[in-house]
Amino acid sequence: MKKIRLTENQLIDLIKKSLNEVKSTNESQNLHETKYVALNPNFGNSAKAVASLMCGNVTSKTLQKIKAELEKWQGVFWEADGRCAIEKFLEYYTQYAKGCNTGPAKTLEADIAAAKEAGDAMFDDYKQEIYSLIKRMRQQCVDIDNKEKAAAKTAKEVLNACAVKEPGYVDQGDNFGIAFGKKGYIIGHKDGSKTDGYNLWYWEYAKFHPVKKGQEAKDVAIARSNGRCVNGVLDIDAWVKY
Repeated sequence: MKKIRLTENQLIDLIKKSLNEVKSTNESQNLHETKYVALNPNFGNSAKAVASLMCGNVTSKTLQKIKAELEKWQGVFWEADGRCAIEKFLEYYTQYAKGCNTGPAKTLEADIAAAKEAGDAMFDDYKQEIYSLIKRMRQQCVDIDNKEKAAAKTAKEVLNACAVKEPGYVDQGDNFGIAFGKKGYIIGHKDGSKTDGYNLWYWEYAKFHPVKKGQEAKDVAIARSNGRCVNGVLDIDAWVKY
């Protein structure tokens, strides 16, 4: 591990923090990197628009409009349960299409399959485009989910695998601790995820920070940084004081 000593200036402006503030944020990072849609009128209205289009005279132009609505939700997940948003969209479609005078709604795909337009040689090709789009949207969600799971697993294995080699390593569940110098220790996220842009924090023991009589002495967070594994060794950037 690259040892970086803190200067006196880095001990200025101390901010006291408890250890439970240092927690894994891998999940929140995934939320940031992945597009999620919550319960909102735009999503519902989009599904409702498709149901309305299918309840009328379905033409090639109708299918093009439906395709455009579906494309708005590519690579998007439903926030409530993490499912692919297209699945929720299709559920909404079935509910909104119940009042259609063309008969009981099945699924969007089934209703499109039943639609016909005589004299339009391109009609079936437009139908096929929608089937293919829905299939791609489903697969895209699977690919994104698998990619993020693999990335999280790799990050966890890499950072913690290096940290565990350091003297004074302590397993703290989602985090790890490493003895650092005579005054303090480092706390880091095992999975390499960041909180406010950092994944490592330097803390000094309470005994080096006397308090007024009657006050409780606590360890103090002095600085933060980012660490990574380089050739099997934990490498740490310059420390940034609080």
